[in-house]
Amino acid sequence: MAHFLGGFGTALLSLWILFTSGIFGKYKPTSKQIMLASIVCGIFIGVGWEIFEYLNDISAPIGSYWSDTSYDFISDIVGAFVAGLMASNKEYYE
Repeated sequence: MAHFLGGFGTALLSLWILFTSGIFGKYKPTSKQIMLASIVCGIFIGVGWEIFEYLNDISAPIGSYWSDTSYDFISDIVGAFVAGLMASNKEYYE
């Protein structure tokens, strides 16, 4: 659940930074751009977090480390995907 919410939250934050904050300009992105940005940012943050966990030895998997990491990546991507769906169905970018 934590990785799903992490992927969801970081994807929404990334979409806000990229498209609505005005830092990179303000324009109305297409649904494809929203989904791509959401998933790529979710993957990027998820990989960064797994590297952080590994380097600081704070992961305590129940099974093997690789199966736990794979499940975490899938949860991150699903959370980012849901955030992309939510953002692409609303008219936030007018």
